[in-house]
Amino acid sequence: MKMSWEEMGVTRISCPCGKGTISQSHYGDDWNRFKDGPVLIECEECKRKYRVESECNCSYHPGHGDSMAYYLTPLDYPPYMGICENTVFGSLHHNISQISFADYLIENYSLQDLIVAKEEYSVKHSSAKVDGVAKQICRDHKRFFNSVKACSIISYLETAVCSYAMYHGSYDQRIIVRKEERAEREKYNSEKRKHQVKIKL
Repeated sequence: MKMSWEEMGVTRISCPCGKGTISQSHYGDDWNRFKDGPVLIECEECKRKYRVESECNCSYHPGHGDSMAYYLTPLDYPPYMGICENTVFGSLHHNISQISFADYLIENYSLQDLIVAKEEYSVKHSSAKVDGVAKQICRDHKRFFNSVKACSIISYLETAVCSYAMYHGSYDQRIIVRKEERAEREKYNSEKRKHQVKIKL
């Protein structure tokens, strides 16, 4: 039976100009689940100046859930225009129907990992005997084809290793751009934070 969410309360604080408020509703259901609604600017003057942006603060400690931080960002603040992995190479292909399994391997594994997996398969000739990255590739093959035939996996590994250097958007290429993007985004966000107003709900 589908349970509906019920509003449990609303948190309100004064907006930056002091002429209105900023609010967030809180909801619960019969399964003792809780969630927060969107943060709303309830001030016409501040709506003309700001937009609400959120940032998830992930927790890696057991028993501590992720939390959200909210900010008011000036409407005229420029968007991030730096290097972007998806712009350079396109999005990663997670659906094997879109590309060949060899291309999937190139996009998701380093050349060194593929060479190691190929060598292990060449020695052991059995998916039941491989370990490490070769075992993970075996699982990928089973997920896509419902098969763990060693001869098929070896063939794809050989194609991937031979095609790696000429492939646009390989894992090794993406890692380089990913690091550059992370550094540029951190710099961008650090500067943007100077212009934002943190919402303390």
